[in-house]
Amino acid sequence: MNNNFVKYTMILFLLVCMSCTDKEMAILIEQPFNSTLDGKEMIIKIDETVIYNGKLESTNISSKYKEALFKAEEEKKYKLVVELNNEVFTYDFSFPDERHILLSPSYINGKTNVGILKQKDKFILH
Repeated sequence: MNNNFVKYTMILFLLVCMSCTDKEMAILIEQPFNSTLDGKEMIIKIDETVIYNGKLESTNISSKYKEALFKAEEEKKYKLVVELNNEVFTYDFSFPDERHILLSPSYINGKTNVGILKQKDKFILH
């Protein structure tokens, strides 16, 4: 048997195995348009594990996003906790049905809000 054929077959086999065991999920954090939230610290936890701890950067031109990745251990329901501006927002999601999450913080009428979109497929952002 040709040595290159065996090598390419093994590489293809490994790529297929790796794609079948992908347990990574992505959380996109939209940066706010309101400058009131500029520089505010946002903490994101999944089941008590901190996966993101950073400051928001307001923008007035176009949408900007930051990404936080999480390696899911198993297929189950998880608890997502967002801490922002001394307020706590709690959401539930199930993996792998909701493996892509978009968080959108805002400050409207004196109240901090965090909107959430959850879906199985990647978001198409324009």
